[in-house]
Amino acid sequence: MNIIKQIFFKRLQKLRVRFPILYRQRAPYSAVRVDDLPDVLEPGKVYLVGENDHLWSAALKCPGGCGIVLEMNLVPDTRPLWRVAEHGGCVTIEPSIWRKKDCECHFRLTNGFVRWY
Repeated sequence: MNIIKQIFFKRLQKLRVRFPILYRQRAPYSAVRVDDLPDVLEPGKVYLVGENDHLWSAALKCPGGCGIVLEMNLVPDTRPLWRVAEHGGCVTIEPSIWRKKDCECHFRLTNGFVRWY
């Protein structure tokens, strides 16, 4: 069954890159600040984990549909490192996020919207 899922997600990813208009997102991802990562993450939300202005992690459910929780490190002086910017309730994460296992999604989150690669 896992091989079928892998083939399906790879083909779905190729369709998203070739025909992005077919996979238009309904609403932008919004930022939610939390002290600890919740057990269940809601789709369409980026959880910024930390205290006050000291953030150490960003997490979201994979937009590719595999349901895996993606966590990005925000602590300076460690690698790999992502940067997060909040604007008007939306969020931008740089650089791109590339899941090299499972669904192999490669995307960028800009102003709350997913841009597929």
